[in-house]
Amino acid sequence: MASGSGLILSGLDAENLQNEGLAGPGAQPGFLRVHKRRLYRSSEEENQDMPLVSVHDASMQHAFATIPEYLISRQALTHAGLADDCANDIWSSWLNRPAAGQDDNDSTPPTVFFDFILQQIRSHDAPVADVRHDDDVWRRSLEALGASPDLVSAIMDPHFACIRDTESSVFWLEDTVSMRLAGLQAIQDASHERGIHPINTSGTLSSRAGRDHPPQRPPAVGRTPGARD
Repeated sequence: MASGSGLILSGLDAENLQNEGLAGPGAQPGFLRVHKRRLYRSSEEENQDMPLVSVHDASMQHAFATIPEYLISRQALTHAGLADDCANDIWSSWLNRPAAGQDDNDSTPPTVFFDFILQQIRSHDAPVADVRHDDDVWRRSLEALGASPDLVSAIMDPHFACIRDTESSVFWLEDTVSMRLAGLQAIQDASHERGIHPINTSGTLSSRAGRDHPPQRPPAVGRTPGARD
């Protein structure tokens, strides 16, 4: 995929972060490691007690999060909580959709990609579980719908059983995927802003960026919707 607007980290911001040692390649192709103080607009304030260490410091990997390199990508699908097989199927359908020859992933609005993914989840013919079903039925439903093992475990956490039973299995999968993708878009927006108004070594945005754009908490599902530890 050619570089362009589909990149989550903007070109100048990515260069600055890499030069500062605050970003680098992920463990798998198509992913990046980014310092947690350089994710959302509010990350600098929320993680101000976390030292700005190098991505190469093996003892400080907890200070970094893993994100996909591109917002419209197969990696974004697995990041959002879909199992590998499901992500492969949806990505293949996206590449072969009727409009695929009329645009490209750099110029396509992210919302078009997001809506396509959610429609694929909704149209799945897997059985749906709700409050009437036991945990085994829920697990089988989530797995059949395409949720990753980690996401299945998170949704099935006994501590959240009362909340889980207020909606169906397809609702929670769709809701989680939607929120995690929105989190990635929030990271992309913050990176674009830093590319225009770079953050000083003190950790504050230069120029008037901090006043023009007050910190905003990104959409969240669980602890880290847009980024993984």
